[in-house]
Amino acid sequence: PVPEPILLVDADVVFDRGVVGLLVRDGPPNRLALRTRGPLGPEEVKVTIAPDGRVADIGKHLAPESSAGESIGIAHFSAQFTRRMFSVLERRLVREGLIGEWYESTFVELISGGEAIHPVDIGDLPAIEVDTPEDLDRARRMFAGTSVDL
Repeated sequence: PVPEPILLVDADVVFDRGVVGLLVRDGPPNRLALRTRGPLGPEEVKVTIAPDGRVADIGKHLAPESSAGESIGIAHFSAQFTRRMFSVLERRLVREGLIGEWYESTFVELISGGEAIHPVDIGDLPAIEVDTPEDLDRARRMFAGTSVDL
C-alpha cells in the first residue's frame, strides 16, 4: 500500500489540541512541532535550524545553547516523506539491527538525503512529555481546568 500523509504523535505526550491545528494547516508538507520557550537540558530532543529555516539537526546530543528549541514529539509528514521514512526505518531496524537508537536518527538521515522538515513553533500552547510521576503531576497542573482529564 502507498503511504498517506501521517500525523506522528508520541504516545507519552499530553498537548493542547491547538498544536495539531498548527501542524495540519496549509504550509510546507513536512512539519515538526517545536517548543521554543523554556529551558533545554540533556533529556530534551533538541532541534537546530538551518539558515533557510528548515530543521538542520535533531536529537538529544545537540547543545542546548545552539538549539532553537525542543521537539515535542508531534509531526506531520507528506506521503512521499512517509514512504521514504518507512524505507529507512525498515533498513535501519530490520537489516542493520539499530534497535537501540532514537527514531529521530531516521529524520536526520532523511534530512541529509535532501528531505525538508520545517519547524512549527507551538508558542504558548501547553504540551508535556510524561515519563515520570513528577511529569504526570506537572501535566495535571498544566492542564487543570481544561477538558484534558489526567
